[in-house]
Amino acid sequence: MTADKDGNIINTSGVASNIALAAGEVSGYSYVEKFGSNLTVGANLETVWSYGGKYTYLTTAAVVYCDTTVADDGEDNATGDGARTVTIQGLDALYNPIEETVTVGGAPTTAEFLRVNRAYVATAGDITTNTKSVLISTGANGTGTVLADIATHGGGSNEEGFGQTFLGLYTIPAGKTGYLTQWTMGSSGTSNVNAYYRYRPFTNGNVFRTIDNMYFVNGFFVKDYSVPIKLLEKSDVEVQVFNSATGVAVSTSFNIVLVDNPV
Repeated sequence: MTADKDGNIINTSGVASNIALAAGEVSGYSYVEKFGSNLTVGANLETVWSYGGKYTYLTTAAVVYCDTTVADDGEDNATGDGARTVTIQGLDALYNPIEETVTVGGAPTTAEFLRVNRAYVATAGDITTNTKSVLISTGANGTGTVLADIATHGGGSNEEGFGQTFLGLYTIPAGKTGYLTQWTMGSSGTSNVNAYYRYRPFTNGNVFRTIDNMYFVNGFFVKDYSVPIKLLEKSDVEVQVFNSATGVAVSTSFNIVLVDNPV
């Protein structure tokens, strides 16, 4: 989806036609792609995010910490060869976008976050990324409520990280309306995965409802919405999955066009 300089929608598909949107040159329009993974999905319903399990949303904004566990920080600290600082992007108590860069293992944010939509390694030492799983949480050393996880591949003794959160969830900022244009799912193994795109409107903030699903996912599947699905401001969306086996790896991504609400 893109539009001309006056905000008139030109079309809803095509790579070249959306370059202006990606470049931030379309007034009143912006774009976000979210992606997540969960490498150990089983019979219980879980959110598609690298930390695993069902995601917990904060009900009150709080300062957040950026840290590995106290037992082993690898080289992820203020002077280490791994991740030194991390940028956290999210929403404040009024659902307005906020961003803050903090030192790994250092003081918490000065801003209070109600939602964390993304975090990534901002500066690093010689390894150029994180060496251990770096958690964004409401308590020091990965305690409290974990809101995001900058993961590693977890293989052998060299657990070099990905430098970015894998969060299959998002919250629409205040003053915006989201339009879901594409949703993808992938799974490994021989067992089928059932996936649900869930939506919690701010106007009914206690209830998640499923607004789309993909059953029997085995491999890679894509849904393009010729008519985008409307997502209201301040509303939460997330992808949840389950299957009958254990330890199945699952990935997801989804694209949302954000449009400024009328003033």
